[in-house]
Amino acid sequence: MKTRGQNIIALVLAILVLLAGGYTAAFGIGDFEGCFDKGAVTLGLDIAGGTSIMYSPAGDHQPTEEEIDAVVASLRARIDDLGYTEAQVYSSDSNHVGTQFNVDIPGESISQDIIDKMSATAELTFQDYNGDVMLTGSDVESAVAAYGDQGTGVASWYVAITLKEESVSKFADATEKVSAYTGDNN
Repeated sequence: MKTRGQNIIALVLAILVLLAGGYTAAFGIGDFEGCFDKGAVTLGLDIAGGTSIMYSPAGDHQPTEEEIDAVVASLRARIDDLGYTEAQVYSSDSNHVGTQFNVDIPGESISQDIIDKMSATAELTFQDYNGDVMLTGSDVESAVAAYGDQGTGVASWYVAITLKEESVSKFADATEKVSAYTGDNN
C-alpha cells in the first residue's frame, strides 16, 4: 500500500509532467515550434480567409467512385503544381447524386485565371518536334494501363492505346515524319 506521502509525490510529478508537456506544446523546444509560433498551425478558411472553389459535374451525370477519386486526384495535382500545397481538395459525395468537388485555399485570394487553369479540360495531343499537333485524344479509341515486357527484357508499366481506324494512317504519317527528323529540318 502506498503511503499518503507517496500519493502526494506521484500527484506532484503528474502535474509537473502535464505542465511540461503543455509548455512544450504551446511554446516549443529548440527547433520544434510551439502551437503559438507563427506558421505552426495551418489556419483554415474560417480564420485566415482565402478562396473556396466548388465544381459540379455537367448535366445529370452521376459519377462513379472511381471517377470521383480521379477528379479529386486531378484537382489535387493541378493545385499542387500551382504551388498551393496547403489547399484542401475533397468531394461532397452524397450517394453520387449532386456530387460537388471543393478546393479550399486558406489565406490566398487567387485570380480567375488560376481558377480557369484548374478547371480546364485536359487534352491529349501528339506533337512533332516543332510543336505542331499531329494527332489528338479524339484519334484514340481506347487507352489502358498495361504491364509487361516491351522488348527490353524488363517488364514495366506502359499505356496501351488503340487508335480509331481512320487515325491509323495519321499515326503512321506522324511517326514517319518524326523518325526522319535529323535536327536540321524546318
